[in-house]
Amino acid sequence: MCNKKVTKKVITDGLINNHFSNNYQPIYSADNNLLNGVEVLLRFNSPSLGYISPDCFISCAEEENLINDLFFFSTNQALIDLKNNHKLKKISINISPSTLMIPDFYCWLHDKCKDNFISNDNVTLEITENVEYFETEVFLENINKLRMLGFGLSIDDFGTGYASLSKLKNIPFTELKIDRTFVKHAKKNNIDRKIIEHLVSLTHNLGLKVVAEGIEDVETYNMMKEIGVDLCQGYFFHRPVPINKLINNVIDG
Repeated sequence: MCNKKVTKKVITDGLINNHFSNNYQPIYSADNNLLNGVEVLLRFNSPSLGYISPDCFISCAEEENLINDLFFFSTNQALIDLKNNHKLKKISINISPSTLMIPDFYCWLHDKCKDNFISNDNVTLEITENVEYFETEVFLENINKLRMLGFGLSIDDFGTGYASLSKLKNIPFTELKIDRTFVKHAKKNNIDRKIIEHLVSLTHNLGLKVVAEGIEDVETYNMMKEIGVDLCQGYFFHRPVPINKLINNVIDG
């Protein structure tokens, strides 16, 4: 629940005055514990309202048709950070389905990567599964062209939203992120563990990688490795941090 009055003006002023910034959360390979890449997470500190949670400003941005502006701002910065810090390896960026409704969006992202000397396969787009979206002609063209160009496509928060299996059938995803609500309780709830086991088996049979997010302790981490997930992230490893702290304290620390 958002208890701050976030308006269109608050967001536009924040963009104009650079009050938005990216944080990055490391993602590790489960088999060797090495850094695989980072997830890009946009943050907002407003001079008038203070820190505003992503749930607040993203929902407002969706309502006020500003979500694309946030995506372009965050992605521009993330690509620059990746260009300047190759140790990040790869970036995963959250994208609203409405951004994928922009005609020729795939050209914009391809050109941005080219401008920053970044290979397309080092960028994954995470589409939130619990947001209902319509597979329009433009949406599907963008999705298919992005895959043809080598970008990764991840279905985020899998298992909590709309028509999960049909999305896996109709869209060429390369990765599935198991929602943290299943991961969090897996060590105590056998049903959650069984669900994750079946999701991993299904996903691997489809040729996709599996990410377990929301790992908060070593027991859960070991369980996820035992089950066979490919990638792991969560507070057990690191919280999201600005680029300078990530480089100095996490990667080089």
